[in-house]
Amino acid sequence: MADELTYRKLCELSREEKATNSLVGLPPDFESTASALIATMNELASRSPSVEAKRECENAARMLSTLLRMRRQKIVFRALNEGHKHETSGMTDGDHALFDRACSLFEEEDLRVAKTISGKKIENADADGGNGPLSPPAAAVLANGGESTVASAVAINLKRLRIIKDVKAYRASDGSTVGPFKIGDEIPLAPQEADLLVRGRLAENVD
Repeated sequence: MADELTYRKLCELSREEKATNSLVGLPPDFESTASALIATMNELASRSPSVEAKRECENAARMLSTLLRMRRQKIVFRALNEGHKHETSGMTDGDHALFDRACSLFEEEDLRVAKTISGKKIENADADGGNGPLSPPAAAVLANGGESTVASAVAINLKRLRIIKDVKAYRASDGSTVGPFKIGDEIPLAPQEADLLVRGRLAENVD
């Protein structure tokens, strides 16, 4: 890392990560640097009679675990909501690897759902008689008036809400504009934004 990672700095990063729906920018080697910090703190705590040193060591491990878990959730939402675009600025090496795996998984799911909702059997050249993975061209554009059913597949991942308080337009974590909405509007939204409005008592889920 450009700046040395200390216990105090880790506390600051943890607070920043909790305060935003976006990923806090971190250098690629953050996880290895954080691991080295925890190892150093463990060694010092084992040689010190200070209760405070042991407490800080435990707190550091807990904060790091929470920070990485929050980033994991945000990365999965980004992979889903941004249409699998390869946007990895501010990610650690571990974040980047998870983002790639999540994108790959969602792409496979899109193709699986596309096949399901098409109502048609898609022939595949695999030796298993067509039951293997779908090729992107076959699954992305099925014979349905030329429309891509992958877009429809992605749409079913949205949550449907009923607006119960007027909502002004705001910028989502992915940079897109959400809203404005009026009381009574029923709208589909990505899970992350939908949960935000529900928690803020601005909308309710529609069954």
